[in-house]
Amino acid sequence: RFPVVPVLPVPRFVAAHAVTVAALMARLAPHDFEWANQPVIPVALAMMMDVGMLAVPSAALCKPTDWTDEDRRSVERHPQVGADLLREVMPELGPLAEVVAAHHERPDGTGYPNGKTGDAIPTLAAFLQVADEYAGRLTDRPHRPAHDPRAALTDLLLAAEEGKANNDFVEYLLKLSFYPVGTVVELTDGRVGVVVSTHPNKVGLRATARPVVSVMTDTRGVVLPQPQVVDLAGSEFGGVVRAISTAEKVKLFAATHPDLCG
Repeated sequence: RFPVVPVLPVPRFVAAHAVTVAALMARLAPHDFEWANQPVIPVALAMMMDVGMLAVPSAALCKPTDWTDEDRRSVERHPQVGADLLREVMPELGPLAEVVAAHHERPDGTGYPNGKTGDAIPTLAAFLQVADEYAGRLTDRPHRPAHDPRAALTDLLLAAEEGKANNDFVEYLLKLSFYPVGTVVELTDGRVGVVVSTHPNKVGLRATARPVVSVMTDTRGVVLPQPQVVDLAGSEFGGVVRAISTAEKVKLFAATHPDLCG
């Protein structure tokens, strides 16, 4: 028996966010002793953790301005709503439903819906919280543009220092590098390319900021007939200036490489 839930049109970014978090968990789980041999569970939970968003009005999610108190309460209920849905539809997932209910809790108690702290938060929920917040920062939202991956990583490192995220799981993000594979970046000479490989190094952070880039344009922004692969870590000069915005990607690549415009 399926529960009666108001099926509302959920903005596309909610579904896309779940896929992004799942992809992150697939890359991070192999670095964790508990989940390295069973990564399907954290990846599947990443896909299901926001099912409670079905009960949040689309109007609230799409607001370009600050939420009202009611909007915020509606959003902050979604982890518990999602957990209740999972228990109703798949009772055998009881323990995993608890993870869904807690994926927005924070170690210092400032999370929601229940303000849990420390060890009261399931470890997998703490893992999901880190991936969820990182992915959220990398995505354009109605009320703000996407963050640069380097800024998003810095935000999470600071959050861990302040007790708002699990430090061990945040450190896993360093293995993604400052500019993860797929990031479209501008180089110091004005060329634009897409990151195709990284040099993860927890100690040598300089290497994480100098990935392998498939250069797609010349210094004037003209798309090259053939991409040029450059390993910035092995280059004495040049580097990444920033990750470019969605609008810039569309302007440069909509006609030739639409797959880069997401």
